Parts: sequence; C-alpha cells; structure tokens
Amino acid sequence: MLVSRLTSKKIIFIAVLLIILVVSFLSFSAFKSYSIPTLIGKWKSLETGQEISFTEDGLVTFKDTTKVGTYTILSSSKMEYTIDNKTFIMYYYLEEKHLSWGIDEKDLELFTKKFIFREI
Repeated sequence: MLVSRLTSKKIIFIAVLLIILVVSFLSFSAFKSYSIPTLIGKWKSLETGQEISFTEDGLVTFKDTTKVGTYTILSSSKMEYTIDNKTFIMYYYLEEKHLSWGIDEKDLELFTKKFIFREI
C-alpha cells in the first residue's frame, strides 16, 4: 500500500512537471512570436478580410485562390513583389502584430497577424 502511494505521487509529480514545461514552452513561443515581428506567416487584411501568407521561400499565397506571387526584401521597408508577370516596389512596415503593406507609402493596407502558435 505504501509503495503504491509513493509511486502514485511520483507519477503525479512527473505529470505536473511535464505540463508546466509544455505550457512554459508554448507561452514563450507565443510571446517571442508576438514581440519579435516577422513578415513570415499568415496575415489578414483589416480592410478587405483577404488572407495572405508570406513564406520563407519568398512566396506570397492567398487564401481561397491558387494565385501565387513572389517577394524579395530590398530594405527594411521595401520589397520587390511580382505577381501575374508584373513587378511592383512595395512598402511594408511591421509593428508588433500589424503589417502595413502597399504600393503607395501614404496609403498602405493594414493587416493583422494570424496567430496559432508560431510554426516551430
């Protein structure tokens, strides 16, 4: 009886420790993803509702369409964006979970980052 109680307590202790470690890891990952903005990921336009994704491979994909563009970062606020055999110089600004993106620096579309814990 005494042995089974000690075994039970050890198992409970290990389970609680594992849960704390997993929750800590997920919390840190979410905090890092939120506090260090990156263009890579899924974005949703606050104006049109359109969802786009920027990939590490330099692709821009759109939800509900097969259309694919490409991008190349030129500077901290400019990128070369190509779609349908047309190339544009686009302005972009990242601030926490917001992306401002467009051709005219004075009229940028506002996007918000879609978070489902950053892909690790």
